Amino acid sequence: MRGLLFSGLAFGLGIHWLAAAPPYKALYAFGDSLTDTGREPAEPLLHYDGRWSNGRLWVEYLSVRLGFPYNPSNNFAHSGAQTDDTFGQVADFVPANIDQSLFVVWAGGNDFLQEYDRYWFNDAGWDRQIAYSVGNLSNAVIALYSKGARFILVPNTVDVTGFRSSTPCRGSAAIICAVKCSSSIANWLRRWTGSSQRIRRSKCFASIFTAR
Repeated sequence: MRGLLFSGLAFGLGIHWLAAAPPYKALYAFGDSLTDTGREPAEPLLHYDGRWSNGRLWVEYLSVRLGFPYNPSNNFAHSGAQTDDTFGQVADFVPANIDQSLFVVWAGGNDFLQEYDRYWFNDAGWDRQIAYSVGNLSNAVIALYSKGARFILVPNTVDVTGFRSSTPCRGSAAIICAVKCSSSIANWLRRWTGSSQRIRRSKCFASIFTAR
């Protein structure tokens, strides 16, 4: 996601489960520019130290809050990634000593930002795209579980219509466009909620968190 993002963005996620969380030893992250701290560096103008942000990102603050220094080598996110790219990051991940590690998979915004000009008001097209996107995220969680992850956090995708510098909704049709985009994102969230609940039931030995 290209654009100026606030460093404290993710602290609005409502991760109230932290108080009851086990003593994690490490944090692993997968996703897009909301998480990328330098794998695909941002242009230097108006951005902080390679991040697509004006400051440090949530993953850096969360590591410290969990009781250990931020380790960029455990962050596999790269800017511009869609959910299929994020699934690829997980597929390429080779685990080692991951007991009591927290895994975060945060993606989905770019599936809207980068595909909006393809579908616009095509409901059938959006339905296919949303199903594909949610499927990728679900497969990423299942793949992490198969690699030994037992604590997985999946924040909900953000409403990209709030990103003024990168929203696809501009011009005279901006209001109609924003309503349609928000509706598609709400559809995505409903489908992901159902999928995540099915994963929780099937992976009974894992703690899979979602955050709004």
